[in-house]
Amino acid sequence: MTSAVEIKSLTRVFNPKKKREGKSITALDHVDLRIDQGELFGLLGPNGAGKTTLLKILSTLLLPTSGNATVAGFDVAKDFLEVRKRINMVSGGEISGYGLLTVRENLWMFCQFYGIKSSIAYKRIDEMLDLFGMASKKNEKVRTLSTG
Repeated sequence: MTSAVEIKSLTRVFNPKKKREGKSITALDHVDLRIDQGELFGLLGPNGAGKTTLLKILSTLLLPTSGNATVAGFDVAKDFLEVRKRINMVSGGEISGYGLLTVRENLWMFCQFYGIKSSIAYKRIDEMLDLFGMASKKNEKVRTLSTG
């Protein structure tokens, strides 16, 4: 069976921007994982275990320090555009800077990650907001919306 996700010796180290800011943090340390197509998989662990870091690498929002990961046979570092066609991440409970943006601004920002021209992006965004009954929320800050 073909793997949907394959991870080999994946490591991610976060280095401080300045030496005086502290020491490096290893979020992932030589992780190996294989998830077959059609397999239902859950990722559980305590805070700081590296779950979000792993998902950000798989969705091409972060690069690994070493090792490799593939999604549907595509390398997350080398074939990121192909990976982005097949996987994405919606993170719950944390809005970081995204909460400062409106619904429409958030959607536009993610379109930019995928290289979609703004003129096309805004048209699609408005169509999708209408389709899902969210047009009235397009100018609201994301942090004000229910996550339920």
